[in-house]
Amino acid sequence: MLDALKDISRETLRQLVDEIQSPEVVDYSPRDGGVCPVCSSKKCRITASGPWIGSARERFHKCRGCGLRFKSVETA
Repeated sequence: MLDALKDISRETLRQLVDEIQSPEVVDYSPRDGGVCPVCSSKKCRITASGPWIGSARERFHKCRGCGLRFKSVETA
């Protein structure tokens, strides 16, 4: 999937990412982290982590592959 993104200009890719971004929540896995819902990249940086509330914790990510910002939820 990432090889196909190399043929798209950076500006076009940013526009697509901006159109796709949504408040979608993905599951957070301690093994895989937050996997990007757009390009399936596991190379997603955690930009912020919230406190544990009960048995859940929110984390915010930015994908290094496509630039998508998304939220994940980790459950204990």
